[in-house]
Amino acid sequence: MKIKKFRNLIMKVMALLLISILLFPSTVFASETVLATNFNDEGMTTIKTEYEMVLEESAKYKRSKKILDDKASIGEDPLEEYERALRIRASLSSAELVGMGYTEEEVELLKKFEDGRISFQEIAPRATATLTTDLEALSHTASRYSVRYNWSWSVPPTVLGKDGVSFGLYGIDSSSNAFDTKIDSKTSVVRYYYLDGRYHTSKSFPLETTARTVSGKFDTFIMDNTQSDRVWAKEGYITVAISPTVSGGSSFAAVRARAEYGHSTQGNTNVNISISVNPVAGEITIRFSVSSGTGSVSAMGQKQKVFYNNGNIHDET
Repeated sequence: MKIKKFRNLIMKVMALLLISILLFPSTVFASETVLATNFNDEGMTTIKTEYEMVLEESAKYKRSKKILDDKASIGEDPLEEYERALRIRASLSSAELVGMGYTEEEVELLKKFEDGRISFQEIAPRATATLTTDLEALSHTASRYSVRYNWSWSVPPTVLGKDGVSFGLYGIDSSSNAFDTKIDSKTSVVRYYYLDGRYHTSKSFPLETTARTVSGKFDTFIMDNTQSDRVWAKEGYITVAISPTVSGGSSFAAVRARAEYGHSTQGNTNVNISISVNPVAGEITIRFSVSSGTGSVSAMGQKQKVFYNNGNIHDET
């Protein structure tokens, strides 16, 4: 009788344990939660529109104007500039708009805007340039990681000048401690297209590096190889490969990486990029500013992830 009661007790305990595993898996795999919650986000991207960027810049403009008590001239509201640029874009032919990458629905909306059948407030969020970005680990071992930041525009933004991309990353060992790494290789690519949608060429652009950062700037509107037509920077990427500074020392349990895209709001804006990496706080901070010229630089496409060497990914964006 006692044996039967003991067996029943054991079965109840095992049943409770099984339920706890199903409901609270992190209690069983606690070793993987030291760095971050463990899950895979394959295919997740960040999307931001030019209209959203303009709204942010317009809010900054209005705050500045309020501080100055409307007494000083600080230029035109970015939202008004965008409306004027969108009217110019809408005046292009339907064939030209399709060649740029607009969908049939977006072309129809732009033509309605041109004819005055819909307002700027109606068209602005529905037919705007969209920037899609992603951050991915191309390969990962205990001794080497290769990480890539991709970006792509749906259509040409209304302002094309000089843009920038910035990248910060560092290694984490199995005890959740950061360790010194070195950059083994780095690659930059920007792909240029004609305004009618034809691919023209791919170019690399100069990259500035430190032990934990990579950044670069590129022209978004250039002459083609024949010097007879212009092409624009539709998409591109930066790839960075890192390894431990001391061979045979610390090994990768994970890598934390952050990347951002900086888009200039004026054609003559020169972009300045600053990056700070604080492994103790788990922070990578990227800032874009104007080194010369007018306008501003808006941060877009922010992505931050922890790539585990076991293949799992944690998105911290």
